Amino acid sequence: MSETDIPTRHPIFYFQASSHVFQVENILYRLCKSILSTYSNVFCDMFAAQDGQIELDGMSDDRPIHLNGLSQDAFELFLEHTFGRVRTGPHTTDELLKFLHFCDMYQCRHTREFVMHAYFLHVSASTQLS
Repeated sequence: MSETDIPTRHPIFYFQASSHVFQVENILYRLCKSILSTYSNVFCDMFAAQDGQIELDGMSDDRPIHLNGLSQDAFELFLEHTFGRVRTGPHTTDELLKFLHFCDMYQCRHTREFVMHAYFLHVSASTQLS
C-alpha cells in the first residue's frame, strides 16, 4: 500500500469523542451515530441492526465502515448541512444534484427538502439571469 492509499482523517469531520469511523473514498470521518440516525433512515437502520452485537467495523481507523459508491463531495455536503456548517457561497447545480442523490440513497427526508428548496432557488436565479 502506497502512502497515497492510506486514508487520512478529515480536518473538520473527525470528532474524537464520536462513536463510529466511516471511510468515503480516501477520507476518514469519525461521527456520532445518534446524529446520523436522526438525519438518515439508512443510518438509523444500520445502527439498529448492530444493537446487541459486537461492533467491529467502525470502531477504529483500521476498520472503518466503508460507504462505497458515495463521493466525498456528496457526503461532505450532507455533513455540512447536518452539523450546521455555514457555506461561504452558493451551491452549484452539480453539488445540489449529488446532494439530492445522497438524500435519496440514505433516505434523508428533511435534508432532501432543504436540497430541493436550494435547487429551485438556484434554478430560479439562473433563469432570471438568462
